[in-house]
Amino acid sequence: MPQSIPRGLTRDCVLQALADLDAGIEHPFGPPTGYELLHEGRRYAPKAVIGLACRPLIGRVLRPEEFSGGQSKGQANYVLRELGFTVVAKGESIDPQERAEFVE
Repeated sequence: MPQSIPRGLTRDCVLQALADLDAGIEHPFGPPTGYELLHEGRRYAPKAVIGLACRPLIGRVLRPEEFSGGQSKGQANYVLRELGFTVVAKGESIDPQERAEFVE
């Protein structure tokens, strides 16, 4: 049964995970299935982001089976939104006014 994401995850941890994903770091996560994190014009698998972002907290990547990517408190999409990130349904386009914030 999946556990919750460890407490203490920060926006900086997530930003480092995004940079690692952009650099092509290997990880055990597949492509996004239902939701995507949008950041600076790019789309990311929320579970991959959270799994990599947990390294400073637990000393390793949080494995896919150890947590849920859902919307409820303590799950990936919820945690990312609480940290100020935009998570949308996979493939969902964003409002043109919002798009400017992701391209800058």
